[in-house]
Amino acid sequence: MPTYEHLCKECNHEWEQAYGMTESVPDTCPECNTKGKVQRLIAWCAGTVVLTGRENVAKQWQEGKRMAREAKKKGDENFAANIVGEDKFHQNQSAIDKIKKDI
Repeated sequence: MPTYEHLCKECNHEWEQAYGMTESVPDTCPECNTKGKVQRLIAWCAGTVVLTGRENVAKQWQEGKRMAREAKKKGDENFAANIVGEDKFHQNQSAIDKIKKDI
């Protein structure tokens, strides 16, 4: 059974899924459960694609956003601090606390 790569256009989650050639492409993202935004990607048979310049920056930015969402879902301060760095995390928390206090 072939394995296909997919991309959710809502949350940019990429995953692989095996199913028969005659079966339809999945329409629900396993990460965000959004329906109708899944696209099957064209996979290359050999080689590695190296991202450079803007493509690399965009990919890293997307990955960082995904990791931040994951940290927020988990509610784990240690995980969040590891992603953005402890100093930046505490600066953000201080700013949030100040805004909450002012409201």
